[in-house]
Amino acid sequence: LQFVTGTSQVPIGGFKNLQGRYGQIQSFTVNVISYNKQDKFPKAHTCFNRIDLPKYRNYAEMAELMMACTRVDFSVGFGTQ
Repeated sequence: LQFVTGTSQVPIGGFKNLQGRYGQIQSFTVNVISYNKQDKFPKAHTCFNRIDLPKYRNYAEMAELMMACTRVDFSVGFGTQ
């Protein structure tokens, strides 16, 4: 949740009350993108509550790369825009 939205908690009232950069309601969105070996990690757009998720070849690969993202220090800006 924090990787995609920039917050560690769901807002009061649930996902329907997620806000964007300027305080407007901004839905949580999963955007499926083409798989690219050079850019295989998901990308988060925290201002828009959106994750760009490559179309992985299988579940195991997706799980491995998603878990790798949780082990990264986000203060350096890895995979976020």
